Amino acid sequence: MPPWFSCFRSLLAQQASPSPLPNSEADLAGYNLYYDTNSSGDYQNVINVGNQPQYTFVGLETGVTYRIALTAYDVYHNESDFSEEIQILIPQPDFKMEIGEVSLNHEWVRVDFQQPFVDPVVVANPLSCIGGDPTTARIRNVDGNGFEIRVQEWDYLNELHNKVESVSYLVMERGSYILDDGTRLEANSFATDDTGTFGTVSFDQPFQQVPVITTSIITENGSSAVTGRLQAISTESFQYCMQE
Repeated sequence: MPPWFSCFRSLLAQQASPSPLPNSEADLAGYNLYYDTNSSGDYQNVINVGNQPQYTFVGLETGVTYRIALTAYDVYHNESDFSEEIQILIPQPDFKMEIGEVSLNHEWVRVDFQQPFVDPVVVANPLSCIGGDPTTARIRNVDGNGFEIRVQEWDYLNELHNKVESVSYLVMERGSYILDDGTRLEANSFATDDTGTFGTVSFDQPFQQVPVITTSIITENGSSAVTGRLQAISTESFQYCMQE
């Protein structure tokens, strides 16, 4: 094995950051990193990292084992054989999820989590229908300990919703997860100002089947009542816009 192939086994124990040793050969031009999730066979992905002595993968799927190997190439475009293959399991973040229900009207109500979160994603389900006026659930001030929520009527109404409604909510730590039964979940947030046209939102990792998506608007940068509209849901993305 050439001296520049001392690559990465110890460095990949906890993270995908292969680091070949510096090479003394004057005609070395760079390195190619090959990786795949198949248990055997050809590598389906390759990254040319140039002559950088270290490279960190981003966007790898958690809970999945990756096969990784390295080659080197010279200034004449000759490529070496593969290095010894290493395999690494990308660990999943701790899965945190909480569900609850709260009673509310047009006044802001603070909801405290039962456990602290680092980067929570909050989604509220549709409101009950105790009062007859059209409404939406409005969320703001999400932090690691809770959030605020209220009933908001549409702007052509008087903004007062004195009937007490109930709404259920779901909180998850931001991230992608694979449950014990193989179900894949993703909790994330995105910024948008699209109100007239739909914008595309991509998942961190593609799903094997078209997923079920639920969304909530979790800021109050504008005071008008607003809700979200979705279309074109696929295994890789969906389209979203706000409707006032």
